[in-house]
Amino acid sequence: MKKIWSNYSYVIIILALSCIFAFSANILNKPADKNKYITVTIEEGDSLWEIAGELSENHSMDRAEIVKWLKKNNQLAGETIFPGEELVVPVKKNRLETGTELASAGENE
Repeated sequence: MKKIWSNYSYVIIILALSCIFAFSANILNKPADKNKYITVTIEEGDSLWEIAGELSENHSMDRAEIVKWLKKNNQLAGETIFPGEELVVPVKKNRLETGTELASAGENE
């Protein structure tokens, strides 16, 4: 056993660290909480600023912050979006008197 450790200790350590890193990355990259995010399909004429405007009405973030969030969380390089593309957008929970929770994506009620 000492011979194996002395000959391959660096490989064993690297393997152990790789496993720890992979486990940590898996924990940190949990799927989006369905109660906080929804997916919207972009239609002809939609823009990030238009979507951000609708969302900013029901959120504590302004348009610029929402556009920044959308670009970061949807891996967008710029502000160009295309019809048929799907974006993850933040939603805000609203409580009804019955205690049922609904998610709002900034749609006019």
